[in-house]
Amino acid sequence: MVTESEWLLWTSYPEVDPLPEAALRERLRHVLAGASATPADSVILGIVKALGIAYPLLVAERGDLSRGDLARRIDAVSEDSAAGAAVARAVQVVNAAVMAAITASTTTTTTG
Repeated sequence: MVTESEWLLWTSYPEVDPLPEAALRERLRHVLAGASATPADSVILGIVKALGIAYPLLVAERGDLSRGDLARRIDAVSEDSAAGAAVARAVQVVNAAVMAAITASTTTTTTG
């Protein structure tokens, strides 16, 4: 069964121009294979890693990298970019805040 979050993640909409996405995916493929990353590439990789969707999202771009190798490569790329590292930290902070709110809500609901 597909959850709502999985459905939202993999829903696709018609593209007017597929070239920008294709160019981005090609750049990311090169970066994950060892090429230098632009600040924008670092930010994008930091975001998808922090959201926990890098491995399923970058199937073709990651080549034969394992989940752990992909995470390490993205970490290495993000460390080289202040923007990438900052975005990854911001996403982690938001995720932690959401989890804290859910935990507080659940605790209040179940003990109230």
